[in-house]
Amino acid sequence: MELLFAGLYGLAIGLAAWPLLRPAGKVGPALVPAIGAATAIGWAVVASWLSRVDGFAWIAFDRAWVWVLLVLITAGVCIGLAITLPVRRAADDKDLLDRLSHVGRSRV
Repeated sequence: MELLFAGLYGLAIGLAAWPLLRPAGKVGPALVPAIGAATAIGWAVVASWLSRVDGFAWIAFDRAWVWVLLVLITAGVCIGLAITLPVRRAADDKDLLDRLSHVGRSRV
């Protein structure tokens, strides 16, 4: 059940990071929320295994720290992607257009 809540929190954080995308047309509308959900679920799995290790009992699912860290890690990943992904996509599109426009004529 905790994985379901983790995925929903990650999805909500990804949806909240969506307005940070500028220009939004360079990235699909479901990419950042999907990565947010995957990040949150991944952290929940890591935290569940890590809570079994001696010294990491503070990260169990009945404690608050696992959820605080889930929100911080997922928000960091989503905000970082929302800021850097459109810039990187625009640069890659510009580079591809430049390479394709200077190839020369093909012999058909």
